[in-house]
Amino acid sequence: MTSGSKSTAVLLVAHGSPDRAEDVLRREVQLHLSQWEERSRIYQTIRWDVRHIRDNVARVKEGAKPVPLERVRVQRLLLPKPAAAS
Repeated sequence: MTSGSKSTAVLLVAHGSPDRAEDVLRREVQLHLSQWEERSRIYQTIRWDVRHIRDNVARVKEGAKPVPLERVRVQRLLLPKPAAAS
């Protein structure tokens, strides 16, 4: 066994198999993605609320009645497509 393969074997014993590492990485990516999507929904809702309030203030200042708040339509977070594996 060469020095390089010996250290690889030690790492695999210490940290588990490459399959396990890949599973952990996949779960981590999914967690990050779900957090980004949730954050995107929150930001869209905040922007919608601010715009709605600003528009209603302008209406009231002009003597019109405010418009009731509608449910915000949240757009799906569009992330770039992954690069092709080399």
